[in-house]
Amino acid sequence: KNDDNINPKDKTIIVIGAGISGLAASKKLKEIGFNVIVLEAQDKVGGRLKTNRSLGIAFDEGASWIHGIDGNPITSLAQEAGMTTFETIDDQAESCYDIGDYSNDKIKITHNSIESEADYVLVTVPLGVLKANTIQFIPALPTVKQTAIQKIGMNCVNKFILTWNTPFWDNTQYIVYTPEIKDKFNYFVNVNKFNPTANALMTFAYADYARLTETMTDAQIINEIMVHLKDIYGNNIPNPTNILRTKWQNNENSFGAYSYTAVGEHTNVDYFSTAHGAYLSGLREADKIIALL
Repeated sequence: KNDDNINPKDKTIIVIGAGISGLAASKKLKEIGFNVIVLEAQDKVGGRLKTNRSLGIAFDEGASWIHGIDGNPITSLAQEAGMTTFETIDDQAESCYDIGDYSNDKIKITHNSIESEADYVLVTVPLGVLKANTIQFIPALPTVKQTAIQKIGMNCVNKFILTWNTPFWDNTQYIVYTPEIKDKFNYFVNVNKFNPTANALMTFAYADYARLTETMTDAQIINEIMVHLKDIYGNNIPNPTNILRTKWQNNENSFGAYSYTAVGEHTNVDYFSTAHGAYLSGLREADKIIALL
């Protein structure tokens, strides 16, 4: 600590990004008494946490699962919010990487000629944004930080939800399919298990095939998915009435959906690619700033 007499109210902290990591950090810092300014590129908070209800059902475009009920802080948040949870198994994604202040001077943030000034800055943008170098750091980040950013991978997963007038599929939570391309619509989530009136299936595309889907039309996507469903249920099943989809790779606010670790000392990140990992990282970095005072 630099000075035990420092009052947090005299310090301004800018948090870049209002995803779950940035929100967790901002809340904790605000509770301590800091002046907190949150800068967000989108017209909403939550980052890659977004629920689309345009079809009358909940379609989580980003993180959908709480990984591990016991000890997961997101479980407590969900319970406090009165949300209903369902037991499931899956492996979805959300992560946020952060880097803090590395000088003793006031820090200036400039975007579209608008300048903000703070004592500390916490950057919680997605890894894909850092890898794309859309944020210019002056002076440049230390080499160890730059190396870590490049070594940690950023991949893509896209989701697709399709609705029908009447369900024709099995009344099971998952419908598994083994395609020639392993990352191509290899299983379907029966949304009716969570919402009995949804009449919907959700499926996924991963990695290179996920990126390819972003160049395809809705009609092309439906045709590809129906090939798989007809292999399972026969040719007489109807086409869906609606489709919703994500395009995370070409989203300029993320450039991908989730991170994955590579080999090396720079990549020892707990709970990578999960929402609770992002949440905990926000709390961790808030604690680091608090410890500086």
